Amino acid sequence: MLKARGKTKSKKSNLGDRLAYLQSNIPHFKCWVRREYTHNHEQYHGEFLHAMAIAVTTMPNRCLSFQVIFTGCEADEEGDENVHGGAMWARMPITALVADEPLNEWPSAMAVHDAQPWDCSSYNHAVRLGQGNTMSLVGKDRWYVSCKVYVHC
Repeated sequence: MLKARGKTKSKKSNLGDRLAYLQSNIPHFKCWVRREYTHNHEQYHGEFLHAMAIAVTTMPNRCLSFQVIFTGCEADEEGDENVHGGAMWARMPITALVADEPLNEWPSAMAVHDAQPWDCSSYNHAVRLGQGNTMSLVGKDRWYVSCKVYVHC
């Protein structure tokens, strides 16, 4: 505790101003996750898991990443046991996600520099809702867009 002019002031009073926003909730959106990202790119290439992205993370010198909850709905289509439904995964990179849109065939994997031309430059960011289903993420000094997520970091 600090004492200033007869008043007691806590050292932690401005701590919130200095903390990074490592993760922020976002309006959820459905997506597919490349399954090889869940196994260190060693197996399951070309397989996909259905998920909902629920949060976003920015870290310096890394690509934008999302927290996802696996829904397990791909097991319903194949008649398999649902072993993934409800599992959460933090910091899934933007290159692992594929839009939940009707496709004739699965898209090939993108290089990180194609999906996001620059790395995030800060831990600090803020989520701002836009019109319709559009969402903005505001950070330090850059903007980019992917999956209807506008990011400034």
